[in-house]
Amino acid sequence: MQAGLKRAAVGAAAAALVAGGVAAATTMSASGAPQTRTVRFVAVETGSHNFPPTGFAGTDVERHKGKVIGYDTFDGTFNLTTHVAHLRVAVSWRGGMVFIKGRQTEAGKFTGTITGGTGKYQGASGTVSGHQDGPKRTDLVAHVTF
Repeated sequence: MQAGLKRAAVGAAAAALVAGGVAAATTMSASGAPQTRTVRFVAVETGSHNFPPTGFAGTDVERHKGKVIGYDTFDGTFNLTTHVAHLRVAVSWRGGMVFIKGRQTEAGKFTGTITGGTGKYQGASGTVSGHQDGPKRTDLVAHVTF
């Protein structure tokens, strides 16, 4: 796998991780209005595949303080001219799923947007950012509203 594609895959997984974990950590106020939470997570790649010339897909396990909090699947394409990967991620979390669209640079910087969810995460929104911290590990921060 090309270095850029590998990094992109890891970043996607990480983003998914963050969104899933944040959703679980978010609570509603007494009035029932959604709250925004900031949560830090780590996505660890469990497998990935290339689809030449520029496609890739894979899976990750999401961890918070060493504990498994969810899993994700991702796919994307790598732009050989700009060296940026564009990703789509679906995070599976207890009670539903969270969806993310994002981009990762070849240097490992990830930025993304939470575009929605299912189940108890229906209507989720927010942002995800982070950086690759090794060949199969991405540290992320999510700002999620439910």
